[in-house]
Amino acid sequence: MKDKQRHPWLSVVIPVYNAAAFLPKCINSILRQNYSDFEVLLIDDGSTDQSSDICVSFSREDPRIHYFRKNNRGPFQTRVFGIEHAQGQYITFCDADDFYANERAFQTIYEKLQDISIDVMQFAHRIRYIHLSRKIDAVKKEICIDRASFIKQEYPLFLCSSSDSAQLTLNVWNKVYKKELFDNLPPSETAPCLFWGDDLVMNLIALETVEAIKIIPDVLYVYRDLTGGTTKYSKNEMKDLNLIKDYQRSFINRMAIEDKAALIEKLHCETACWFAVWVKEGIHSIDEAEMTTLTEETLLLPSIQEARQFFQRESKLKWEQIELLRRASAQEYIEWAKKGQDKKSGLKDVIKRLYKTI
Repeated sequence: MKDKQRHPWLSVVIPVYNAAAFLPKCINSILRQNYSDFEVLLIDDGSTDQSSDICVSFSREDPRIHYFRKNNRGPFQTRVFGIEHAQGQYITFCDADDFYANERAFQTIYEKLQDISIDVMQFAHRIRYIHLSRKIDAVKKEICIDRASFIKQEYPLFLCSSSDSAQLTLNVWNKVYKKELFDNLPPSETAPCLFWGDDLVMNLIALETVEAIKIIPDVLYVYRDLTGGTTKYSKNEMKDLNLIKDYQRSFINRMAIEDKAALIEKLHCETACWFAVWVKEGIHSIDEAEMTTLTEETLLLPSIQEARQFFQRESKLKWEQIELLRRASAQEYIEWAKKGQDKKSGLKDVIKRLYKTI
């Protein structure tokens, strides 16, 4: 029986789902770290490939690695489960298909977090595509953000899903958190089954009580982009969006944030635009009759209904996506999507126009 390290300084939570092709490199990049006061929690979210065997093998070889297997409920619930079992003073997250950039990544994290007043630290990362990579850094030199500045300048951008102008990104895997920031998470048994947008929700909860944030330019992490710039169409995306918007509205309502009315309008604009783009992309991906049924069902979601009521009663915006939502006709959505099939309709382009307009 291996001796479990009771209170490591750092806990690394890794959600694992069918990642056998990449998992060994991910784990080995951690085991090669010069700084050794850490534990690794491999949370297998119901994998059906060889991921489980790989996790078991590594956990038997190193006492710092702990393996858990659970039913598939998505990355948000999986990370919550990992946090519940973590023993470290600080927590960081790593995706199973990513890896750390060098052997000094944890040593750098440790050295940069010796100021105990810092609750969260964000580091730079590199995106690895099939044939190339590029560096992503939010700052050129180390900075600290106090709570007042964060609430005024950064947190509202989280509340409306747009981080283009924010120094703090929506990701969780490029950050290190004090464990107590997660005290308000729901229990893993009742946590929502989010398969998309989970990073945003996790950060909304963790950053609600943050007092000080440090951002460093050091590249410590490599994020693999395995999509080639494209994303597989998800029929359930709007159900996840409904949960995300519910979280965002609740935080807007209870946080001491200036101009809440403007944030609410942005939130509903995002919902309207996202819905329209989702329908348009669906026409390319699934049968029209099925897409019509999905659109009818989506129009009944609480976040969609709330946005529709807002545009009917409180907003005079005339965008085509908003007019579609006001009328709330599934057939009109389908016809609009079919007419615009040959037009560029990426969500990022719509959201960029949104934030230039409001």
